[in-house]
Amino acid sequence: MSDPDERVDRNIPDPEELRLYRGRIVEAAARAASEQQPDADAIWTEDSGPGSYRWLWAKWTERAPTVLGWATIAVCFSAVAGWFLDLPWLAGAILRGPEFPVASALMIGALAGALLLLRAGNSGTTKRIGQGVAWVTLGVALMLLVADLAGIEVFDWGAGSMVAPTTAALEAKITALEQGAGTVCFATGMGAIAATLLALLRAGDHLVASRYIFGNTNSLLGTVEGLGIAVDKVDACLVQHVADAIRPETRMVFVETIANPRTQVADLAGIGALCRERGIVYVVDNTITSPALFRPRTVGASLVINSLTKTIAGHGDALGGAVTDTGQFDWSAYPNIFPAYRKGDPRGWG
Repeated sequence: MSDPDERVDRNIPDPEELRLYRGRIVEAAARAASEQQPDADAIWTEDSGPGSYRWLWAKWTERAPTVLGWATIAVCFSAVAGWFLDLPWLAGAILRGPEFPVASALMIGALAGALLLLRAGNSGTTKRIGQGVAWVTLGVALMLLVADLAGIEVFDWGAGSMVAPTTAALEAKITALEQGAGTVCFATGMGAIAATLLALLRAGDHLVASRYIFGNTNSLLGTVEGLGIAVDKVDACLVQHVADAIRPETRMVFVETIANPRTQVADLAGIGALCRERGIVYVVDNTITSPALFRPRTVGASLVINSLTKTIAGHGDALGGAVTDTGQFDWSAYPNIFPAYRKGDPRGWG
């Protein structure tokens, strides 16, 4: 039997007519193939035909990068715009609030989106590497997004000289011990006291301090006086002595729970009631007792200072200091808060 193509060639001797004939045959076959619907088993048996899992996956991977890329970029710029414009409704619609660390996490998502878009122009090994980097980066961005929605801080660390996970863990422990609203740690106890006085007092302000305090603290008060801050030292064992020393410009009262080294005990509860009545910041140095024995928040303290070098750290094994805000003082009425810090919950302004 002769070959069908040979019979066609003999019956249609004109080459141009033969070419047109074969073209029509190919077009008819293509139409028939496109109109044919795969049966139920074709999805499982065909490797790459229309309707197969491989075909569906190829279509998804072809379009997904563009869709996910643009979606990630849209989310990123919405949250960043909400943060810059101070529009909680815009950033808060996506996240807990317009916080910079969150916007930074979304910037990683934008990078992932850009990689997903750009990798479409690559080929071969470069394309595969681009795909891998893009998907991993997008995964990290999504992880940070989910962590933020769950209230887990994983991307909130700046320079180690300002904040670090270990320092934050220590601050959280001290806050729990003092039952406060928040804590900031320092290199030493004197660093904590100095930061408190210099951050919250200005030239022309007045400070009332117990005369029974740690020697180095007493020296620091002399330095503070040189900055234009008036200081009166009184016998804080009687609240009336403190009341008599208060002036209209008095901003702070400073005492120790048990004086170091002479062990006098201030009238803690009485002074706390007085400061609450007058709207004065009440600072209690809790170093000697530590929160294990006494919590100054119970007597109305606004801020609690602990020298971690002593009781908390085992008396000399390590240096450190901490200031804990008890959350009981209304900082919104305090005039010396730097304007940039007057945002969010006033309990955190101090």
